[in-house]
Amino acid sequence: MHAIEKILARAAGKEVVQAGEIINAEVDITMIHDRAGPRVMELLKQNNTPWVNIPEKVAVFFDHDVSPTKIGSATKQHEWRIFMEEQNITKIFDIGSGVSHIVMPRKGLIEPGALMVGTDSHSCTGGALGAVATGIGETEMASVLLTGKLWFKIPKIVNIIFTGNLNVGVGPKDISLYLLKNLGTDSLIYTAVEFSGQGVSDLSMSDRMALTSMSIQMGAKFAYIAPDEKTLQFCKESGVLRSRPVFTDDDYVYKDIINVDLKEVEPLIALPHGFDEIIPVKKVPKVPIDQTVIGSCTGGRLEDLRIAAAILEGKKVSSGTRLIVTLGSREIYLSALEEGLISILVEAGASINPPRCGPCGSACDGLLGPNEVCLTNANRNFKGRLGSPDAKIYLASTAAVATSAAAGYITAPSKEDLEKLSNI
Repeated sequence: MHAIEKILARAAGKEVVQAGEIINAEVDITMIHDRAGPRVMELLKQNNTPWVNIPEKVAVFFDHDVSPTKIGSATKQHEWRIFMEEQNITKIFDIGSGVSHIVMPRKGLIEPGALMVGTDSHSCTGGALGAVATGIGETEMASVLLTGKLWFKIPKIVNIIFTGNLNVGVGPKDISLYLLKNLGTDSLIYTAVEFSGQGVSDLSMSDRMALTSMSIQMGAKFAYIAPDEKTLQFCKESGVLRSRPVFTDDDYVYKDIINVDLKEVEPLIALPHGFDEIIPVKKVPKVPIDQTVIGSCTGGRLEDLRIAAAILEGKKVSSGTRLIVTLGSREIYLSALEEGLISILVEAGASINPPRCGPCGSACDGLLGPNEVCLTNANRNFKGRLGSPDAKIYLASTAAVATSAAAGYITAPSKEDLEKLSNI
């Protein structure tokens, strides 16, 4: 069996499972964010079953609509906090803690071999640690809180093998866009994907998490990277109390095997609206931009801030262009302050947001007016995601966003920028 199948079999109390089989599995850890939590609470109360039977397995994050700018959101969050206290839920990461997908691994809440579900589609991030993780809806989460279990259909599994090394200025966002460009957005519907090969082994844990997070854009049910020494060291540093790594049998037969040479990946950009048209950044005309964004669970990492600071040091954000930087977590914020990254970005003209989803997932942050153009390193660029449906959102890697913020138009990192990046 594949490691994913072994994890699901263990959670279902079975020895063997196979693709297409439906199981009822016990969940190890759940994540609920502030936008979904109040709705989950309402569902439980409407059905006269308000009690949470697995409070010790629940982690709650305030990372979307924070701090609330509407009384409706503030009221719901207040009621949700009271409910959590009544239900003895103690793993609460309130405003300022950061984005759930960044914080959970760093707080030791996701371990190799675990089954994790969360009320956010990018919960598949946990697969970078050798866990089986996926996003679910509020109704499903209400069921999990009551029973501790959820049904799953065992997916077929595709193995994407990476060889070679990334060129300077190319990151995990570019890898994801490369896969979307060549495989398509619907290529892995209810299929699991494993990322393997020396190219993955060489990636940092942060880069691996950005890669597994973006796999949902291809429709993947789960994303998985086999745990290695780098994984186990990360888990040890993050305070994981129990680690039970699971590995795939040598004779397992994948649905498909795809080989990717990372040297072929170049800075790419997704044109509005979505991932149907992805081209090299260097082929984009000099499109003037009103706003640039660095942040989200795949773009607000410490590595992103280092890249942006290296490119923008000694420069200014172009007149008529604004740069919003949103930190991924409180720990990232502190590290960025210690390294002097925040000072460099502020001096360049950036606006610094506290730890949260920011313009990627907030309904009150970085909104665009009609016909405005935004370039972001977040994970989605759908129509209307940032305010006006008439605005245009482009998506690229951090290096391209930082370079473009200084230029005032969409452009690829220059040779000078690449030289700076080679030194960090």
